Amino acid sequence: MLRGVGLIAICLALFSPPSYGRWQDRFDACVDHPTLAEEINPQPQTDQNQEAKQTHKVRVASLTFEGTDNLPDAVKEQVIRQMDEASYETISPSIQASQETIRDALRNQGYFYAASTASTNFVRNEKELSLKVAFQVSEGPQYRLTEIHFANAKAFPAAELRKQFPIQDGDIFSLATIREGMEKLDQLYSSRGYINLQPSPDISPDRNHQQVSVLINMDEGAQFRVGSVEVFGLDQQFWGPTLKSGLVAGKVFDPGLVRAVFSEDKSVLPPDASEEHDLHITQDPRNATVAIVFDFRRCR
Repeated sequence: MLRGVGLIAICLALFSPPSYGRWQDRFDACVDHPTLAEEINPQPQTDQNQEAKQTHKVRVASLTFEGTDNLPDAVKEQVIRQMDEASYETISPSIQASQETIRDALRNQGYFYAASTASTNFVRNEKELSLKVAFQVSEGPQYRLTEIHFANAKAFPAAELRKQFPIQDGDIFSLATIREGMEKLDQLYSSRGYINLQPSPDISPDRNHQQVSVLINMDEGAQFRVGSVEVFGLDQQFWGPTLKSGLVAGKVFDPGLVRAVFSEDKSVLPPDASEEHDLHITQDPRNATVAIVFDFRRCR
């Protein structure tokens, strides 16, 4: 569990909700950093600002980064693009998005407590209203990973789970590699029928030693098998080749095999066949089975 550290929850924001409804996004509300109102110096609503609002255009005249030596040029360029695309109405969310971009980039370099605020200043010349933006960045100390361990894992040995994370003990801590590992965990479990995996990562930083450990509690759920497979709109002679991938009643359900039908059997499928429109999967939790329906009919 997190032990009195307000910023720990920042890591969880990077764990994207996987397909088939396994995870839920449970993160950003816990981030402990200034609100946007606190981060952007409020500006009086002058006539000049009103003019900008009427034209819906704001030119970013200057953009500076203060307090950081480790922000990659590619990230700076990304922030510049984000700000260049902003209109008067979207300046505030664009600045907020840029601050998150800066924080995420530094946290991926081990600066676990990196923070960013912004100050703005509207400038009027003879022809236009422009904006000066300064991002103030606080990097903080750089952290390294001590270990990743797992609780309640039964389907796979811990060593196999650890392999899914492209970061070694002692490496500079990176939120991106933790997110990548979580996605690979999801893929690994899905391939064995555990389509409702709910991993809960707890991030524990050690301020004294500038280290981070990760504990992932594995709520694996049931292992699902194929209950039934139906195909509509495809000649029966093609059913065999289309379903030879292993989608057979009684076998462990692997979502990857479903995707293979659409990627490897294109020659026998309608040209516009897609998972989104032609595939329907229904879970039966009581029996831990799924009903799979391929419906390629175009008049339904």
